[in-house]
Amino acid sequence: MPDVKAEDLEVGQVVVGIFRQSIGSGQIVSLGKELKGFFPWIEAVDKGWLKRMYPGGFKKEFTVLAKTAVIDGLPVVLTARSGDFTRPPSMVEDIMFAKAQDDEANRRDQDVSEFVGISPEQWLEAQVVNTAVESRGRQSRILVTLTAPGGSK
Repeated sequence: MPDVKAEDLEVGQVVVGIFRQSIGSGQIVSLGKELKGFFPWIEAVDKGWLKRMYPGGFKKEFTVLAKTAVIDGLPVVLTARSGDFTRPPSMVEDIMFAKAQDDEANRRDQDVSEFVGISPEQWLEAQVVNTAVESRGRQSRILVTLTAPGGSK
């Protein structure tokens, strides 16, 4: 393998990697002699879900989705999806470190009384602030910030 360094890679760059071990929410991919990347399952296909893991040693082209210091030892996040690279800001962190959040925006006991009486057919605009895929018995979820009809969030 070539001696590729994370700092030499750019978001959007196509790289060749070799699948290594599987971890809970994706696979580790060798990109160079010492460089490894993270390939989240959610980035495996454009539509639907990956039917089975790639075998260790399988070589594949990827696109660099992000560079991050959040995942110790895996500074490059890879995708096999087409299209743009826009993702929720905390996608990688949430996939890797999904756990119950204790900040005010994520509490389930918020006052939702302003939403009482809204028709189920009425569409509301919201901003996606977090996502997580199904993992170890936890269901997939999307967390949004939604402004209530009265103006509160």
